[in-house]
Amino acid sequence: MIQNSWKIGGLALLAYVISMCFLVPLGPGLLEFQDAQSAGVVAELERKVSVYRLVGLNTHWDEQPESLHVYLKHKSSLVELPVIEVNDATHANVGLVLPDTIPSKSWDVFTSHPSDGTLLLENGLFTEGFVIDKEATWPSPEVT
Repeated sequence: MIQNSWKIGGLALLAYVISMCFLVPLGPGLLEFQDAQSAGVVAELERKVSVYRLVGLNTHWDEQPESLHVYLKHKSSLVELPVIEVNDATHANVGLVLPDTIPSKSWDVFTSHPSDGTLLLENGLFTEGFVIDKEATWPSPEVT
């Protein structure tokens, strides 16, 4: 019996791991940040900007849509993007406002929301049509 007890324990552990994989729900996360192929108006800037669609998983952006903040980050450069519209709990439209000269083509996308916390999508944006200057910097926004 002692020789088989480790087999029974191993099977019990395996059953526990498999059951927990299916019973524990996924936490919030970001799925994609893609170009919506349209232009939108940002009230603060009073001009048209490229609209990007932000898609989340198990997020709650519709609970407090005014509290959703979206940031792009590359090393020490941080840019806050204006949220144009929160469509539902998992979809939001964001305006892409970047200077003409940027330090990289690859950017990480961060979101901050009271219900979901801070979410990260690494290399979520690859920019085209900008001048790349690795020395380019600009002041970081105040993170709320």
